[in-house]
Amino acid sequence: MSQSFERLKHLFRNVAALSTASVFAGAAACGGPTDNDDGGGTGEISRDGFSLNVCDRNVYKPLEGLTPTQSVDFMEIRKRFDNSALASRGTACGAASNAPACTDALARSNPGVESSPPPGQTPDQEPRWRRYLVATRGDEVMTVSSLEALAGFLAPIDNAKDAALLANQRDYAFDCTRPNARQTPDGWELIARTGSGCGEGNEIREHRIAVTTSGAVADRESVVVERGDPGSCAIGRRPEGFVPRALAAADATGGTIVSGTEAEASLGAEFAAMAELEAASVFAFERLADELASHGAPAALVAEARRSAWDEVAHTGMMKDLAEHFGSQAAVSWPTMSAAGTSGARDLFAIAVENAVEGCVRETFGALQATHQALHAVHPFVVSVMRTIAEDETRHAALAWDVAAWIEPHLSTDQRNAVCAARKHAIQTLRAELATAQAPTAVTLAGAPDQAETQRMIDALCTELWAA
Repeated sequence: MSQSFERLKHLFRNVAALSTASVFAGAAACGGPTDNDDGGGTGEISRDGFSLNVCDRNVYKPLEGLTPTQSVDFMEIRKRFDNSALASRGTACGAASNAPACTDALARSNPGVESSPPPGQTPDQEPRWRRYLVATRGDEVMTVSSLEALAGFLAPIDNAKDAALLANQRDYAFDCTRPNARQTPDGWELIARTGSGCGEGNEIREHRIAVTTSGAVADRESVVVERGDPGSCAIGRRPEGFVPRALAAADATGGTIVSGTEAEASLGAEFAAMAELEAASVFAFERLADELASHGAPAALVAEARRSAWDEVAHTGMMKDLAEHFGSQAAVSWPTMSAAGTSGARDLFAIAVENAVEGCVRETFGALQATHQALHAVHPFVVSVMRTIAEDETRHAALAWDVAAWIEPHLSTDQRNAVCAARKHAIQTLRAELATAQAPTAVTLAGAPDQAETQRMIDALCTELWAA
């Protein structure tokens, strides 16, 4: 194993194991926040009268500025599934007269996972809250385990930050680059977003959300601002000339979902799309190996590129198995390649630019995300697959950095500067693509990082790796 592999493996495990509790700052470290409104959209919500912003310096910090009904010393939002913290404010049990007892009660406060709606509530009504909030006031430990209880914990909703938390915990995200809140006679209105621009058939929607002073939340208006691109959000090494095709959650002829819930079928469709991307990576590594050999690269780099191609063949099968397990009827076929991806060997500069974008940025982040899923997924099949893929993808990322180290001395100063600029632009593009909320099932069952965790992970790579 190369030194690059050991370094990346250690870094990825440390970053993936951390919670987002102390993050929500420094998002502009590299590839800072960008506006996703342009390109492919059909409109947006009017911002007339919206003069407030629920974010702080272009970052939404969910617990900052809250005014609970009763003052507290500490608040924390946690995941139900693994009890990990997503955001914290204050010092836990900091004012308790019996700190050990308070700490013990706080550790036992998880209300547990609720897999079905409460009595009288159908699955299409109020969404299940996949998180919960804990708070301490002196020796008292409070657990807020439902969205209704969260509204009561904050009521009256007397500022935009309170209203924003009630919307955010229903998986609405905020465009922090512009005003997004205003006061109304009944409470507050917010402009927020849902959805994803990753892949054809998906879309990002902008919403006008009304939140009353009692905590009732209603979606008053919704428009599509961006439609999914079948080539976007492919986290991995995409070959030049890759022509992605749209993959549906069910067979176009109307085939029924054979297993799992509708949400799980959506997750199955995501795994089907990932299978196509894994297959496309086979072409990328085969071409990289041939080009490295033609330019006289060390035999170890060539051999590792060929090994990586075989890894991607195996990954394609694993993703197809996951897609079928979660009920997807999507047909996963070998990807189409344009003539650009099958031409002769490129010069070292062209290889270096592609390697910087596809390897040092996208594939590196993909390896970190796979590590996160291996650590946080709750579905045993996903865990077993992602453990294998995380190990392999970390080797692939290490190969990208080793290739960069070999190529750089062969480039001119201007070419090295251009490669660096391409890498920085790729980071910015990746951050923008991943700035919207993940599907809830992908976060819970498959261990995918949610929106805040994704941005934290990008920040960590900016600090520990990409800034170098």
